[in-house]
Amino acid sequence: MPTHQVNLDALINREPFVFEPGDESAVQAPAFKLSELKRGEGFDILFRKPDFQRVTHNWTPRVIAEFVRSYLDGEVIPAIIVWQSKKTNKVYIIDGSHRVSALMAWVNNDYGDGEISDKFFSDILKAQQIMADQTRQLMKEIVGGTYDEFDKYRKGQLPAPNDDAKRRALAITSRPIAIQSVIGDAKAAENSFIRINGNQAAIDHTELNMIKARYKPNAIATRAIVSAGGGYKYWGEFSQGTKDKIEKLAKECYGILFGQVVDIDIDSSDVPKGGQPYSQEAFTMVLDLVNMYNNITPAMWQTKGGRTKTKAGISVQRLEDDKDGTETIRCLESVKTKASLASSRQLAKSLALDPAVYCYGNTGSFHTGAFLASRKFVVELYEQNRFKQFTKTRKYFEDFLVRHNSFINQLTHLRGSRTRSVEAILEMFRTLLEQLQNKVRKDDLIIKAMRSKKGLNKLADEEPDFEEPLRKRFSKAVERAKVVQRTLNNREYCPECKARLAPMLRSKEHLEPQEQGGMGSLDNLEFLHPFCNQLRTEKQQRGKKRKI
Repeated sequence: MPTHQVNLDALINREPFVFEPGDESAVQAPAFKLSELKRGEGFDILFRKPDFQRVTHNWTPRVIAEFVRSYLDGEVIPAIIVWQSKKTNKVYIIDGSHRVSALMAWVNNDYGDGEISDKFFSDILKAQQIMADQTRQLMKEIVGGTYDEFDKYRKGQLPAPNDDAKRRALAITSRPIAIQSVIGDAKAAENSFIRINGNQAAIDHTELNMIKARYKPNAIATRAIVSAGGGYKYWGEFSQGTKDKIEKLAKECYGILFGQVVDIDIDSSDVPKGGQPYSQEAFTMVLDLVNMYNNITPAMWQTKGGRTKTKAGISVQRLEDDKDGTETIRCLESVKTKASLASSRQLAKSLALDPAVYCYGNTGSFHTGAFLASRKFVVELYEQNRFKQFTKTRKYFEDFLVRHNSFINQLTHLRGSRTRSVEAILEMFRTLLEQLQNKVRKDDLIIKAMRSKKGLNKLADEEPDFEEPLRKRFSKAVERAKVVQRTLNNREYCPECKARLAPMLRSKEHLEPQEQGGMGSLDNLEFLHPFCNQLRTEKQQRGKKRKI
């Protein structure tokens, strides 16, 4: 499962890094103290994040709490690298925004859910709130309390509970945070950021590419979806009508892809539709999905405008920056339309795939490759007008996937992460459907057919769920696997296709049609997949015509 991260993106104001020629850096920017990070106290007003800075959501609750403790205990903290404009005196953070944001979060008691974040985000997502709550609890355990409590210890307004609290309270105003300035113009500052973060250990390679291509429609669409239309508006320069449409579409896409369930634990009511939405894994998955649904290849967006050639020597048109939002809207509309075919309860023609069947392996882990492959598979079926054919064998198809859910793990491990496993899993889906439509029902014959396909030849019959445990306490992996197993076992079944029906994706229908006097009573309510519901309606209409 992905690492759980805290969204601190609201704490430092972000703005486009565009300056007139001749605006160079001021002389060395001054160091600052923790107390000056309180909202309205000074440095929070001066500080800015350039728009090329990555989103500040790459630290876990524990990392944030440990960093604040390290600062208060006098451990070595690397200098913050900044560029300060001579004309405006604004201080732009080139490197260290996570460090400054972590300190600001503690000082202002805002871990993505406080007053500052509430004004910044259009809506505080459930996953974001969960991470904020966990961080606040760890601050209490690791640091010893809130900033306001320590400030009162320092002022003598509250008695410090121990010597550690007394010592840490004095650090609020006595320990400076070092700053190192970039000398030169704004372009020198941006180049410094790229050089500093060019090492993949410092910043994810995908996000570095996204920073360079931040004005391209697929990049804007990805950021809009991941933030559900909130946060920093990379689309902020477009017209008001365009901005409103982008935010509305992004929020709808977020709901279709992720839904309300955001994690798996023993209290989970279901499994997440698209994995844990608050992670680097989710970010790259959404980018891959946006590109997949819009036929955008790396060669088209990871370089500047004009034409270029792929490794195979094929000439392609590079993707241009989006000047007015038109292309971003087109990208989002494509995601909404195509993703709805696989995962929507509102769209009548949606197959409403159960994520527990298609995206989770036998260890309870969510696999992005399986998620992307299943979405691509549905688009293929739709474009080939094969939804009805699939529905006829859907129960056998999905029962096979559940019996052999170790295959998802195997293909992911064999082919690698990101999109590398997509084609292999997609080929598994295609082969399975082909065999079932040819009336093959025995697992061993289906698996034999799969092994004859490219990329599937190394599939093993089974893969053990877990090695023998070396401890008596249950691991998180065991708990996740049990939740997924229990979820699959307790699913209700669609009365039309007899396959599993996820509660978050079911549509409702009258068992006895309204046209025939059916009432809105408890006994007359039935749940189906949206497409199965549509099939049933078509059957009823055909029957009505025959009677006439």
